[in-house]
Amino acid sequence: MALVDTDYGRLVALKVALFVVIVATAAVNRLKLRPRLSAADARSTLVALRRNALAELCLHRLTITNTWRITCITTPRIDSAISSCAPAG
Repeated sequence: MALVDTDYGRLVALKVALFVVIVATAAVNRLKLRPRLSAADARSTLVALRRNALAELCLHRLTITNTWRITCITTPRIDSAISSCAPAG
């Protein structure tokens, strides 16, 4: 299975996992924390929103770095094509 056996597959899986965590954090901000801003204890909600926003920014940075790494390596299909064209001996 190329998804777990190659560097390319592992990086793609990591990118998908990071994206899922970013979306989950955004959902918590939107569905759980945002409605609590109008409550009496808005200060603790703002602290939580700031913390989550910082976490999202860090996750975006990791995703961009991971995407850069994906573009710097060859896919398994290209690796096998190159090795099949190599001269014997």
